[in-house]
Amino acid sequence: MSELNIPLGARAVAQATENVRVVGNLNAAGDLPGGGSVITLTPTSLTGFRIMSGASNPPDGDNMIDTDSLLVEIEDPLSAGQAMFSEGQRLQINGARKGGATLPVAEFTIAATSTIDDLMKFFNEALGLHETGTANPDGRTPGAIAISLTGSLAVFGNVGTINDLDLPSDAFRLLNADGSIDRLPFVSN
Repeated sequence: MSELNIPLGARAVAQATENVRVVGNLNAAGDLPGGGSVITLTPTSLTGFRIMSGASNPPDGDNMIDTDSLLVEIEDPLSAGQAMFSEGQRLQINGARKGGATLPVAEFTIAATSTIDDLMKFFNEALGLHETGTANPDGRTPGAIAISLTGSLAVFGNVGTINDLDLPSDAFRLLNADGSIDRLPFVSN
């Protein structure tokens, strides 16, 4: 340890802040945001996702899907009794736009244990959704969610034009293990 030297007569007095520097648009008379982008994803324009009969993890009650539903147990709406997703396939987002800029290509590899919740987390990360914990002015909380009763997936964007999402149906691609396109798995509304 060393000695502490305090000069006599020296003092510092705290003072209130006098100047603040702010940059950006501070137009208090401007329009307030109503909410972020709202995009619904379904497997066809007429149906929601549905878990196959005899699934190891069936949804609760009247729900068509739950967040813990396995992706490999989602029924193909075009081929009853067959799975829509298979282990080893990859879901690719390519061509999605946010705030007018094209987002980087992102891929999610489907495992036997992949759930709807895993898919929602992938959407949040790939689309740059910031889960703020508070609702947008329209009452929706930013992030991807599963709507269990209808079997649809919804993406709620953050507010502001820089967060506007454009997710055309062809931005979502289901790729086989060899990289070939199996199908466009979602219809976006």
